[in-house]
Amino acid sequence: MKTLLRIGFIFFFGLLLFAVYKYWLQPKLVAGSMKSSVPDCVYAADVGAAGAGNVEFSPDGKLLAVESNRRRSILDAHSGKEVCDFSKSKEKTYGFCFSADSRQIAYADESVIRIKSSQGELISEIDISEHGKLGFFSKIYFVPKEDAVAFTFGKGVFFYKFSGEKIARYSTDESLRFVTVGPDGKSILASDWKAKVYRWNRDEPDSPQTVPAHIEYLARATVSPDGLLLATHGRDHTNPNGDFELKIWDTKDLSLVHAIAIGKGVTDFSFDVEANYLLVSKSTGEAITFETKTAEVAKIWLMPRGIATSDISPDGKYVAFGLSKKVTTIDTNTHRDFVKGNIRYRRKNGQPIPYQTIKGQSVSPGAVLVLESKIDEVAQ
Repeated sequence: MKTLLRIGFIFFFGLLLFAVYKYWLQPKLVAGSMKSSVPDCVYAADVGAAGAGNVEFSPDGKLLAVESNRRRSILDAHSGKEVCDFSKSKEKTYGFCFSADSRQIAYADESVIRIKSSQGELISEIDISEHGKLGFFSKIYFVPKEDAVAFTFGKGVFFYKFSGEKIARYSTDESLRFVTVGPDGKSILASDWKAKVYRWNRDEPDSPQTVPAHIEYLARATVSPDGLLLATHGRDHTNPNGDFELKIWDTKDLSLVHAIAIGKGVTDFSFDVEANYLLVSKSTGEAITFETKTAEVAKIWLMPRGIATSDISPDGKYVAFGLSKKVTTIDTNTHRDFVKGNIRYRRKNGQPIPYQTIKGQSVSPGAVLVLESKIDEVAQ
């Protein structure tokens, strides 16, 4: 009998020690190990149940555009207060972008491109129904120094004036998903799904320069605000891991500047206005800032959720993250409270509940966060 009591006591004491470690000591150890990645949150913006599909700072850094399922919102970039909510139509909208002076915005309601002021006032509507309906991957771009926009549709890039007049078309062999026009308004860059990048001179529409940017396919691309650098992300088998690579190109001759083995899960990337840094976000909750001159890492954030979309402010002082509705794979058992430094173990159906706080603010799944980047503090 005494032996059974001793065994029961040892078993009970063991369970107690395990519970103390699991629910008290381990959370504190994990919280302590994460202190270096605790962000300085400026504000958190709830964008609705659908979550953010894209976030973009205006070129002057004063506004932040947030795309969600059927909505476009413009926020004050430093306070998070809504400036305007200018699209509540039943049709899905695509291809949001700012003009270079931050005064205008463009987006498409399937077969109509709408030009509005950054305060939400309608300037022009361009009917493009003769081409069909723009899809999710179609992109729109303001043409510098002209009242015109360029957009991708199928196997071509189209130029239209605000008045609705079609100016030009540049054709390709494959469907396009990215387009930008150089600051001088004369050069055009575009990319297709088959990992090819095109560069046109507007005066020579039938003679594009082409470069196979990646071996299998190109997932996304973006150009620096000064038009000098192009970043592409696609699948390659030239790196040791045989995985995805991030490449930086010189737009003047499409020569390769850097190739970075970035791995899977890249969701977005963007340059600051001087192209000193390239911010890369991942679905695993990592956000990495590279110095473009050296391709070395300047700073890493580890978010408690996957990052669905991101952008770096023109001056490089802030970053915006649109969080995923799902918990990141970094630690699927926990939610971090950034204020108190502890971890909340609240589970529902075997998964953490969609709750966390950052600097005292309750953050819903899919919320947009704006953080101080403090890149200059770590870059040498």
